[in-house]
Amino acid sequence: MTQKDAASHDATDPSTANTADARTTNSADVGTANSANGGTTNSANAGTANAGTANSADAGTTNSANAGTATSANADTADSPDAGTTNSADAGTANSADADTATSPDSAAAANQDPDVASRHLAHKALEADDPTGWFEELYSAAADGRAVVPWDRGMAHPLLVDWISTAQPDGAGKRALIVGAGTGWDAELIADLGYDTIAFDISPTAVEAAQQAHPDSKAHYQVADLLDPPADWHRAFDLVIEIFTVQALPIAIQPAATHQVGEQVRAGGTMIVIAFAREDDVPDETLEGPPWPLTRASIDAFAKDDLRLIQLDRAPSPTDPNTYRWRAEYLRD
Repeated sequence: MTQKDAASHDATDPSTANTADARTTNSADVGTANSANGGTTNSANAGTANAGTANSADAGTTNSANAGTATSANADTADSPDAGTTNSADAGTANSADADTATSPDSAAAANQDPDVASRHLAHKALEADDPTGWFEELYSAAADGRAVVPWDRGMAHPLLVDWISTAQPDGAGKRALIVGAGTGWDAELIADLGYDTIAFDISPTAVEAAQQAHPDSKAHYQVADLLDPPADWHRAFDLVIEIFTVQALPIAIQPAATHQVGEQVRAGGTMIVIAFAREDDVPDETLEGPPWPLTRASIDAFAKDDLRLIQLDRAPSPTDPNTYRWRAEYLRD
């Protein structure tokens, strides 16, 4: 894909159901807006086999393992396919390896290691136990008492979401929104402030609690839920669905089921936004050491099925690493 200015589009017919026809923008400028509204990478945990969590592993990175804290004054930090690496305390979590609490070997490792390495250690341990989403709660719980850092929690809304809002100018009055893998809630707060009746969910109870504590006067409704088994009354019930880094935070074998469930919550006439790290289609799955497991173009296309169409696709380099790219995809249900 050739690099282009954010203002130009490689587009054919955005009205077709074929995702390959969606407008595609390759831009170094897309999504670099820093916003005081903050909201941040929804974490790796969302939507996961016990899905709820993710704006994920860049969470630059899956809408939740982000309930923890590592926050950053710069919205563009923690922008790495390795699940972001914001190293600062936030949302009520003492970010210290020296916390005066009894720690298990795993939590001690999480406190002393690079946040990405520590989260991968927890994830791989959970995968070995056939519990691919169990590590999200363990990570958020450790972060809540200062024994770990959630690498994808930026302490503000994701810049690519902020940029989309500034361009699309959505009006949430009388409409409903769903935030997948909401983590500590920064993306949810941004959407709720637009007037949407907002439900923000995560698989991690500690993440949900952290979001409620961080935003005591929130207009959003935070709750624990599993992306792979969402409440029946959510089915095609939302005018806007936001998925950031949740699917990419899940093992590749689980991603198709998570992708399906994200799309199934969009009502007729509704919009879905997906933000994820990008990888080329020819990069073998077995070469990836996730989380995260970045999405291919084929994975982005897979969100579009039935009457849910991909109408805009941006592929932009990370502001902190020009060799790392991120997708921002917009879908519309007819």
